[in-house]
Amino acid sequence: MNAPTSRLQQRLETEIIRARDPVACAMLRAERACLLARLGDMDGAAAEREALAVEAQRHPAPGLEIWLKLLDGTLGYYRGADTSHRTAFSQAMDLAHRARLRPLIALSAIWLAQMAFVDDEIEPMVRLLSQALQESTPQQHGVRARVAMLIALNYHYAFRVDLAQPWYQRAHQHASAEGDVQTLSALMYTRAWTSGNQCRMASIFGTPMPESSSTIRQAVMSAQSSEHFDRRTGAQALQQLTPLLEAQLLTTQGRWAEADALFSRHLDAEPGLDGVQRYLALLLGDWAWCRLQLGDVEGARRHADRSAAALAAHDCAQDDRTVALGRLARLHAAFGDEALAQQHEAEAQQELARFGENQQRVLTALDAALRQTVL
Repeated sequence: MNAPTSRLQQRLETEIIRARDPVACAMLRAERACLLARLGDMDGAAAEREALAVEAQRHPAPGLEIWLKLLDGTLGYYRGADTSHRTAFSQAMDLAHRARLRPLIALSAIWLAQMAFVDDEIEPMVRLLSQALQESTPQQHGVRARVAMLIALNYHYAFRVDLAQPWYQRAHQHASAEGDVQTLSALMYTRAWTSGNQCRMASIFGTPMPESSSTIRQAVMSAQSSEHFDRRTGAQALQQLTPLLEAQLLTTQGRWAEADALFSRHLDAEPGLDGVQRYLALLLGDWAWCRLQLGDVEGARRHADRSAAALAAHDCAQDDRTVALGRLARLHAAFGDEALAQQHEAEAQQELARFGENQQRVLTALDAALRQTVL
């Protein structure tokens, strides 16, 4: 049984059928292809990209050129192979400015803001968020939803859930108005991930809990809801990560056997883990902790070694690195490897201090930017 088509996709397909101008039709097809890539249909999006290259030669136009750059960036981002997607989004932004197409400036800006968020580039990210807000209208729901989600996640990152909550609500409202199931899925997933990581940080370092004691239970429910939502709507982009998020949250709850089963099912075949490398050190550290609690010291050592290797081999977010190092320190202390435990603990404490500094930078930059932005 095929999953139902989202309202956003239905709207685009209707507009494509009705379009009489070939350039307008091609731009709508490019927008639909971007949506397919975001939903995880990489083959469908790539095939449309090839067809649209022919259309661009027949009917050259600035708007179509920009949409093709946006499509290239979207495909590159979800493939996760290299950093060429950032170049494509930057080129889209430059072209949009030259053509003075404000909706496409806003769309390029929110993509670049997302790239900056992933790379912990706080001030550039906030400038791009402000630009996306200023260049978009309240009716450009796709951009506004993603702007609101990023603002919410940044406030959440800084332990200001009170400031994040209204932005989470705005993100949900805009994504629902657009009928954008991928953004709704990402909203559930990223909120659960952030809550889970902060609860994990509290359990490892004894840091203050940013939310109530029911946070983990709510995060588990959000992860499960995200997985069910993706199955119902056909969104594929997060299908590999969502069960691993649930395993991490179960680890934080002390439900070792349930978490271990999910890790074994979804993490054991490492060569096929497209898109997971950024989180691999964190995931393997949690799996090692589960194996240790279940009495499998040899398995725990094996996964701890894999976690350390992944930490050295792959970039990851600063808060994820903090937690992974803290987990490794406690694992090696349990193994009796005191020298290695102390090394990881010293590194973890340095990262924890940086995390606190970054939290303050986020609050300062966001508060200043939002005071100057007309919503």
